[in-house]
Amino acid sequence: MTSAPTIHRPLASVPAITRAETPSQSDLLDTILHSGGGSGGAIPFLIFSGSTSALNELPAEPTALALRKFSLPDPTLPEHLDFARSPGNPLPHWPADALTPHPSACFIFTSPSHPAIARLRSAGAIENQHFLILSHFDLESPAPSLLAIDSLLSQLTPSDPILILGFGDQGKRIASHLLNTHHRNPRTISILDHNPDSSHAASSLNLNVISDDATLSPAAFVIYSPRMVHESLRAPFIRAIRAGNTLTFDNTSRLAPCEFLIRHHPLYFDPAASRLLINNHKSNWRVSLHLPHNAGQVLPPITAHIVRHQLRTLQQHTIPHLHSTHTLSHESLQSAADLSQPSVCDPLSPSTFSRAVAAYISLTDRLHLPAFAARHFASQLWPASTQSIFPSTHPADMGATPFERILRRHLDHAEISMASQSTIQQVLLGILAHHYASNSPIIEIGSALGGSGLLMAIASHSESPHPFISIDPGTATRDVMRFIFARENLASRLQQIVQTSNAAASQLSPLKNSVGLLFIDGLHTYQAMLDDFQNYAPLLRPGGALLIHDVDPARLSVFQVVLDHILPDPRFKPLALVDGLLILQKQA
Repeated sequence: MTSAPTIHRPLASVPAITRAETPSQSDLLDTILHSGGGSGGAIPFLIFSGSTSALNELPAEPTALALRKFSLPDPTLPEHLDFARSPGNPLPHWPADALTPHPSACFIFTSPSHPAIARLRSAGAIENQHFLILSHFDLESPAPSLLAIDSLLSQLTPSDPILILGFGDQGKRIASHLLNTHHRNPRTISILDHNPDSSHAASSLNLNVISDDATLSPAAFVIYSPRMVHESLRAPFIRAIRAGNTLTFDNTSRLAPCEFLIRHHPLYFDPAASRLLINNHKSNWRVSLHLPHNAGQVLPPITAHIVRHQLRTLQQHTIPHLHSTHTLSHESLQSAADLSQPSVCDPLSPSTFSRAVAAYISLTDRLHLPAFAARHFASQLWPASTQSIFPSTHPADMGATPFERILRRHLDHAEISMASQSTIQQVLLGILAHHYASNSPIIEIGSALGGSGLLMAIASHSESPHPFISIDPGTATRDVMRFIFARENLASRLQQIVQTSNAAASQLSPLKNSVGLLFIDGLHTYQAMLDDFQNYAPLLRPGGALLIHDVDPARLSVFQVVLDHILPDPRFKPLALVDGLLILQKQA
């Protein structure tokens, strides 16, 4: 790999330039349709009308996450040009008598001459809120960030070296702009990105690729390209600012225009649900559908996905319970469902139900809802640790920390070693590891492919990391776990014991009263579960956390050991039950 070229002339000290806050029109269009980054359609119903060629890909992949999509004929166009009347249009027609403004529906027209626009305006519709006219958007104009970079380039000579920190989507866009618009020599542009795929992509464009920031100082212009904060790239950028002799450009911005969870306490809606559900009944727990006029005749059934926070009573302990597999049918939503009562989806007996505390509801996003419901739940119990490793409040912003990046890969099904835990359990595993074990060892009994272990290890990583001890006799999975730990530069922490937990217990006795977090997910027979608890609980330090997986009536042996031995044990205080993950803290 080659280093950045030598600087040709000194520059006067200049302040850092931050990306302009004013969004481009393409940003505005993305915000209206996607709520900031395609993490779940913000508007449940999208209705497309106009020229097939002008609509292009918009009714397809860019709006794939909308709850429902429709078409509306454009009488000003000949049939062969009209999207709604084209033979290849699979979208149902929106009712002609439903042309009224509604918060859950957005009409997308290609031309201002469409006659439906006048009808919408006469009913009180507002442009860029209830309808869009694509011809009013200049989608080809440069983004504000590129315009700001252009103004800074005027202070440089064509041979001055430029360093781009990060070569993801934004870095590639910036590099392409420098090469194609400004005709920069690729050898004057250097890239720092620790991802091998990104480095390879930069090399293929004949850009200089540097492996560390030792050669940062010769750069005349340093560009931090990601729109979110990446710790490994942020540190050299801050040093470039403090050096004071280079131009700097900061491309970070908050992508999402709002938080993902919109509060209507005690209910929390995602953006789409907040437009389509109402809870203005006498009880704030009752929700029902609020549909556009006459739209029901073309709408298929709608299902709401719900994460419930409730209090349960188990063995005289009142325990917060977060559970993520609740749904409400179309019929229930039409008749105003009451979320304050026990759910038929609940695996626990109604006799254990104390009361409802909160509910998190989505109509379009089964993946991100549990993650952000878990984040909100954890922030009430472990606020500092939650904010430290999971600071983002919207899926579009996820990636600010190593834990968020791993979690996002899990949510996108892009992780080679998927954790066997539910999404809300994955979030809690990371937050608990950071809170209880940033300065003490972690023991995991039953590691499988290592997905849960990676979440805990990366969340608890610190300047002086402690061992992560994995106990699992399954030799076939050990190589995978070593690979993913090495990929994240965590291999030095991993200690694998390829034995049964009973066989391994004696060699770990020196760790008595020093382990910060113990996660038991081993053999699920009654005796094996009891042995793991009795053998390993003494290793936990006072104030450490004991996590037990599959505390669920479906795993009756594990549940029975919890009821018979763990909850009655005065050494442990139960803190929460997250799906089937029981969280306890060892008392002093």
